[in-house]
Amino acid sequence: MVPSYVAWMIEETIKSGRADRLLTGTTIKHLPQEKLRLIEIPQPNIEQQRSAASHLQQLSVARERMVGEANAVGNKCRSLRQAVLQAAFAGRLTGHAADLQIAEEIADV
Repeated sequence: MVPSYVAWMIEETIKSGRADRLLTGTTIKHLPQEKLRLIEIPQPNIEQQRSAASHLQQLSVARERMVGEANAVGNKCRSLRQAVLQAAFAGRLTGHAADLQIAEEIADV
């Protein structure tokens, strides 16, 4: 079996909750080795395992990139909000479309 494929399948089993009955501990969950052996892992041929592991790795990288981009957008939104509030309290907003440009200049985004 391809080790990365096995790791992905174990992780998926745990994240999906299908391994909850195997976990021990109340505050910190543990998966003892004897219980780990009870997890059923599909066993497609070796080439399918490699392909699945590669695809899952690509998806993981894409997910991390998207999370980073979402965080960057969130930071930009917070900066713009603060800039709009700052401009509003400073009396620099006129109610025109150009006000967004003023806020962006203040936020430096």
